[in-house]
Amino acid sequence: GAATGATTQQFSNSGFDATSLSGNIAFLLTGPVPNGTIATAGSFSANGSGQIGAGVLDENVNGVATLNQPFSSAVPSTYTVAANGRGTATFTAASHPYSLVFYLSGPGTAVVQEIDSGRTSNGSFLQQQSTAFSLTSIKGSYAVQTTGLSSTSAQTITGQVSADGAGAISSGNLDIDTAGTPVSESVTGTYSAPAVTGRATLTLNPSTDNRNFAVYIVNSTQAFVVGIDAGRLASGAMYLRF
Repeated sequence: GAATGATTQQFSNSGFDATSLSGNIAFLLTGPVPNGTIATAGSFSANGSGQIGAGVLDENVNGVATLNQPFSSAVPSTYTVAANGRGTATFTAASHPYSLVFYLSGPGTAVVQEIDSGRTSNGSFLQQQSTAFSLTSIKGSYAVQTTGLSSTSAQTITGQVSADGAGAISSGNLDIDTAGTPVSESVTGTYSAPAVTGRATLTLNPSTDNRNFAVYIVNSTQAFVVGIDAGRLASGAMYLRF
């Protein structure tokens, strides 16, 4: 078998506990499901004592997207954290119960694995900014990277977009590789004002077709993205360049 991933240094000298996951957390999970691929991005609030409050997620399974789904208030949403940084989290959204295991590298930051039957996705938790989100939370030149599918073909995207802080993508360029066939396209676009969860939507308009994403802002320098177009799947991130 083959495996890829990353390691990060843990930096808690006194050990971890429930207070190590506190505030607003953005997350991204990707991986295989039976007969395909899944990508899930979202955010939630943790109270520092084992309870998960309001949360929302977007999920794409083989090009079928389920959008802006709130965590169920009818089912308890909880988490645990052991002294070695290993934690678990459970919540329900879109009638699906999620079970996660994670390892903290520092307060609010962790590598994550979904342990639900039939899913082998993994990814990251990142602490979101403590200040309110606004259109200016996305402002400047961002590098963009996603991995996924177009129909049944593997597709990767890298590029850059320039956001004006007022909802417009004034310019940009994407390099799109579909099953080994690359194209390069100029883009403009728009993005919505983010909700209190940090969720916004991003539309890019190359000459061939539109590409739509749900965006979960971590802070002004980084955001998780998941594609929400029918027939396509994409997951990745945006990083501020300048």
